[in-house]
Amino acid sequence: MVGYFDYPAAFDMDKARDGVIQKLKGTLLGESDISIAGYPGREIKFSAKETDGSEFLIRARIYAVKNRAYFVQFIIGSTDTAPTAVAAASKYFDSFSVTVP
Repeated sequence: MVGYFDYPAAFDMDKARDGVIQKLKGTLLGESDISIAGYPGREIKFSAKETDGSEFLIRARIYAVKNRAYFVQFIIGSTDTAPTAVAAASKYFDSFSVTVP
């Protein structure tokens, strides 16, 4: 899933991370600083549960490009950590790019 929103002032990666994890009632598993086209970003990995109790893992990348924040997410079942799922996630993330005028 990919989404974006425009923001008027400085973008806070920590607040973005905390907000998405809180909204999904998730648990942070790891994070790292990344970039795209020279703009800052953050990759986060966290787990969360469906209402039926089944657990899923989310790997998300957040980028702050000028006055626009991009959220790119890949979601899998918590038991699907096979190399094929990891490869699919990497291919998905590598396909995302931004063009800045």
